[in-house]
Amino acid sequence: MVHTYKDDGKSGLNLSGRTGLKLLLADIEAGRTDFQALLVYDVSRLGRFQDPDEAATHELRIRAAGIQVEYCAEQFRNDGSISSSIIKTVKRTMAAEYSRELSVKVFAGQANLIRRGYRQGGAAGFGLRRLLVDVNGEPKGEARPR
Repeated sequence: MVHTYKDDGKSGLNLSGRTGLKLLLADIEAGRTDFQALLVYDVSRLGRFQDPDEAATHELRIRAAGIQVEYCAEQFRNDGSISSSIIKTVKRTMAAEYSRELSVKVFAGQANLIRRGYRQGGAAGFGLRRLLVDVNGEPKGEARPR
């Protein structure tokens, strides 16, 4: 391993907040790369962009700099063949759809809790206290900050 570019816990829907990916692309554009291959866990790790072509353009920029992209957890060889191109396109589309579906589920879960009277978000505001309740809504005790 020569370099590690990582975006811990960041959304792959766009480049904002993806400091690792942005740094990789900037290093490539500036010619600051001293490696011939980029190891990526799977196709979705370059991004779950809603437009699958966006992830493809990032891979193309990397390959245009002479750096081979190797997907470690994929069952296909990223060799530029028609079959690998089709599989990558399908997997990029599936990654985008997974993000869309997950967003709908998370929103529905949060909306359900809000309808039931639970507050969503960070710490309780100044002067407010949190009450721990059981599954039936019965008070169990005050939740105190640590």
